[in-house]
Amino acid sequence: MKKQITVVNVGSLSRRDTIISLFILGLLFFIIGFVSWVNAILIPYFKIACELTNFQSYLVAFAFYISYLIMSVPSSYLLKSVGFKKGMMIAFWIMALGAFIFVPAALTRTYEIFLIGLFSFGTGLAILQTAVNPYITILGPKERAAQRISMLGIGNKAAGILAPWSTIGLVNSLVWAGIWPLALEGLGRFTNLGASILIMGLCGNAILPLLYGYLADIYNVRNAYWVLFPCYLYLLFYAIYGHRIKRWTFSKYNF
Repeated sequence: MKKQITVVNVGSLSRRDTIISLFILGLLFFIIGFVSWVNAILIPYFKIACELTNFQSYLVAFAFYISYLIMSVPSSYLLKSVGFKKGMMIAFWIMALGAFIFVPAALTRTYEIFLIGLFSFGTGLAILQTAVNPYITILGPKERAAQRISMLGIGNKAAGILAPWSTIGLVNSLVWAGIWPLALEGLGRFTNLGASILIMGLCGNAILPLLYGYLADIYNVRNAYWVLFPCYLYLLFYAIYGHRIKRWTFSKYNF
C-alpha cells in the first residue's frame, strides 16, 4: 500500500508559516556559507604544512567545488526519487562522512585524504543546495524572489563573518541572488533540473582557483587576478541581454 502524500500549495501558507520556512532556509544558508568559507581558509595552512605550490594548494578548492559539477544533476534525480526532505537528510549524512574522513587524514597528515573529505563535503552541499534554492523562488511572489534570496544571503554572509567575511564574496552573493529567479523563470516541471545545472556552475570555483594558482606561480599573485576579468564580462552580458534568451535555435543550411 502506497503512503499517501499530502501536497501543500505554497500560496495557502500563512504569513507565520512563510516566515518560519524562510527562517529554516536561512539556517541552511548559514550552514552552506560557513562550510564554504572555512574551505577557503584551509588553503594557506595546507600550503605551509604540506609545502605546496600555489597550484597544489588550490586543489583544496578544486576537490570541494568539482563535486558540484559531478553531483548536481544526479542530485536532482535523487531528490525526485526520495523527496526533498529525505534528500536533505542524505546530504547531511554525506557531509558528516566528509567530516569523519578528516580524522584519518589529520592522523596520517595525508593531503590526498583531506581532498577526499572535502569532495564528500561538497557532494553533500551540492545535494543540499539543489534542494534549498528552488524553495526560495516559490516561497512568495515571483517578482520578489531576488529580494528573498538576498535576505537569506545574509545568513550565508553571517557565516562569512565567522569564517571570515570578505567584500568580494558579498558582491558575488548579491549577483547570485539576481541570477536565480531570472534563470528559473518559466521552467515549470524542469525547475529541479534547472536548479541543478545552476549549481553545476559553481564548479568555476574549482577550475578558476587552479588557473589562478598556476598563473601566480608563473607571474605573481597580483597579476593572476586578471583571470576574473572575462568572468565579470560574462556577468555583464547576462545582466544586459543573456537572461532574455529563453531557447537556443540553430539554422539549417542547405549545401
